[in-house]
Parts: sequence; structure tokens; C-alpha cells
Amino acid sequence: MNTRQIRKLARAAALVAAVGLYGCEGQHAASYVASAKSYMAKADYKAAIIEAKNALQKEPANGEARLLLAQALFNMGDVAGAETEVRKAIDAGSAADRAYPLLARAMIGQGEFGKATKELASRRLETPEARSELAIALASAYAAQGNVKEARNAVDVLIAVLRQDADARVREMAAWALGSIETQTAAPGLIGALRRDSSDAVRETAAWALGNVGDRTAVDILGDAVRSDKSARVRATAAWALGQLDPKDAPRGLIEGLTDQDDDVRLKSAWALGQIGDSSAVTAIRGALRTEKSDRARKAQIRALLRSGGRSEAILTDLLKSNDPEVREAAVRGLAGSNSFNPWPWPWPRPRPTP
Repeated sequence: MNTRQIRKLARAAALVAAVGLYGCEGQHAASYVASAKSYMAKADYKAAIIEAKNALQKEPANGEARLLLAQALFNMGDVAGAETEVRKAIDAGSAADRAYPLLARAMIGQGEFGKATKELASRRLETPEARSELAIALASAYAAQGNVKEARNAVDVLIAVLRQDADARVREMAAWALGSIETQTAAPGLIGALRRDSSDAVRETAAWALGNVGDRTAVDILGDAVRSDKSARVRATAAWALGQLDPKDAPRGLIEGLTDQDDDVRLKSAWALGQIGDSSAVTAIRGALRTEKSDRARKAQIRALLRSGGRSEAILTDLLKSNDPEVREAAVRGLAGSNSFNPWPWPWPRPRPTP
């Protein structure tokens, strides 16, 4: 073999090695992406972030890795970082249907409501799922800006999402957006979700939303939820919603809530009965006061008793012996008269989710 042939073979070997090295690096990035997806499925977002960053070290323009990194950052609460990465993913050619709904949520998570609606209101997406998710985000952004007209334009879409979407998180966001818009046209869809949705979080958010929209046609279904929903959080939020709606008569379910096994359900049921002021509830409130162990619930029951016209000096005097100073204060207020309880700090349910 002459020198010329040796040189040709050396160049060919170098070319093969370079191609092989490139192929390994590409596969290596792909394996990191696959690993990041696996961690995302397990809700291990810290590990997903590490794997996505490893992939990007190999391929900085890998749009899939950028999008995974953005989603993991968002789920970890770093919404600013998520916005940065999802914009890079868009520049890298990531699918619009996956990227733009996440971009909207990231901007809204930072309170950039006007920026979100200005930039994304005219964005057209392909799949129904992507269009629904973007509609939810934009509706909440319009509601946050006080633009009720634009927010209400999305009501039909949001109700359809609440009824049909396979992802419970998306349905929860739809219920939240409907409650934030505060239009009574949303009530039938929210009532349906409270009755039938399999997700505790969706039913809880639907109960909260019904309290916000102010439609009293929801009173009976909310009373049923206080009495029989399997989730204590749903029962408590439904009781709160009834206090918001302030019906003329206390639903039976709300009275039964006074003896619920959960402290928060009893507290919110008593608060709601105080809002309603139905004299027919007095006997039940007095009975609950005699057996109540939670000081917070007992304080709410004292207020409910007074506002329902059932002042009892014997019960109130006995409560002056409580070890809890707030209960003793409530008993003193009760002895002083019902007006001494105003204003009353509302027992709000847990903060609602945001898209």
C-alpha cells in the first residue's frame, strides 16, 4: 500500500469517526429528552429540569428540550424562567399548539395580563385542546383587567371545556375562569361539574365559582354537596358558597354541616348560617354549640346563633369558661348583642388556582 492510499484511508476513517461522534451526540441529547419526559410524567420536576438542561448542552436548538424545561420550570413555580424558555422553544420551532398556551399561563402567572391579551388574543391554534387552554388563560386575563365583555365572550368555550376535557387540571382552570368572570350564564355548567365531575379539585372549584357568580338556582345542589360530597374540601367550599348566595332559608345540608366530622366544614357551615340568619336553624346551632370541640367553629356558631335570633345567656355564660380567649371574647360579644360581631372576618376557602 503506497503513501497516497494510506492517506485516503486515514481521511475516510476520520470522516467515519466524525459521523459516528455526531450520531452519538444526537442520540445522547435524545436520551436526555426521553429521560426528562419520564421525570415529568412522575411529577419529578427538579430531575426533569436537569435532564432537559443536559439535552440543551448537547443541542442548544432542541425545541423539545426547551419546551420540557419551560413546563418543568412553570410547574416548579418559576413562571419568569418558564416564559424565557418557552419563547426560546418557539424560536426553535416547537409546535405552536403546545407552546403558546404555556406562554399565556407563564405571562398571567407574573401578572402580565395586558401583555398576554395584546400578544396572544389573535393567535390561532389548530387542536381543540390547545384552543381551549388558550381561551381559559385569556378569559382569566381579561377578567383580571376588568374587561368583562371580552371575558364573557369565552364563556361558551369554557363551559365546553369544563364538560368535556379529559384533563382534570384543565377542567379546574375552566371552572376557575368561569367563577372569575362572574356571569350567571355559567351556572348550569358549574352545577353540572359539581354534581358529576370525578375530580375533587374540579368540584371544589365549581362550588367556589357558584358562590362567586351569585346564581341562587345553585342553592339546592350546594346544600347537597355540603351534606354528601366525599371530599371535606368540597363540602367546606360549598358551605362557604351558600353563605355568599345568602338564600332566604337555610338548606338542610347546611344545617347538617354543623355536625360534620371535619372542623373546617363545621366552621364554614356556621359562618354561612350566620349570613343567612334563618331562625329555624336555632335549635341545631344550639345543639352544635353544646358538643363543639373546635374553638374556631364554636366562635362561628355563637355568631350564627345571635344572627338567627337565638341568643341564649346560659350558653354564652358557660362559654366564658373556655380556655380560648377568642371564644371568651365571642361570648362577651354575644352577651353584648348581635351587632357586636360586625365586621366578621370571612373564612375564605383556599386560594383558587390560576392558569
